[in-house]
Amino acid sequence: MKTLCARPGIGNRLNVTRKQRDPEATEPRPAEYKNAILARAWQRTLCPCSHSTILRGKMPLRTTDATVSDFEEAFGKLKAETSASASPVKVLLLLFLADKDPATSRSWCPDCNVAEPVIYEKLEASESDVALLRAYVGDRPTWRNPSHPWRVDPRFKLTGVPTLIRWENEAIAGRLEDHEAHVADKIDALLAIN
Repeated sequence: MKTLCARPGIGNRLNVTRKQRDPEATEPRPAEYKNAILARAWQRTLCPCSHSTILRGKMPLRTTDATVSDFEEAFGKLKAETSASASPVKVLLLLFLADKDPATSRSWCPDCNVAEPVIYEKLEASESDVALLRAYVGDRPTWRNPSHPWRVDPRFKLTGVPTLIRWENEAIAGRLEDHEAHVADKIDALLAIN
């Protein structure tokens, strides 16, 4: 289901997606229909715009995707946004994942396939305003290379995927490695770190 973007200044996306489905549609939908869509939008749905904001009844979970090649730019931008004094984001998390096969939408990493739904469920249920940077490590041969950039980066020193990291004050405040990233209680504890 296509929904509205919760990010300020983006505007109504319903007409755009309606035109995508029905190129002949020229009139906007009636206000009553939009209100019904809006009411349902605050459930667990993904925003169709490029901001990947997840809409829900509590605080919005803002997600950004990055690969090895564009990680520094995305990470820097997210850090700047979350460190701004007016920023509502309280928690910055990094989730390092294996790439997905476009044909199946499944990761080559079985631990990622198990952990991802649990992580998203816990983050969506969180009372905190969370920004999540999903960093994709690449295909299996790329990740297996001992000189993979995130394996040797002194900030992260990754040993496995998925790895969920809480980032505060330019350092790791907590982390869950591949063998524990799917444990709901540990995710709650990571979110509760003060």
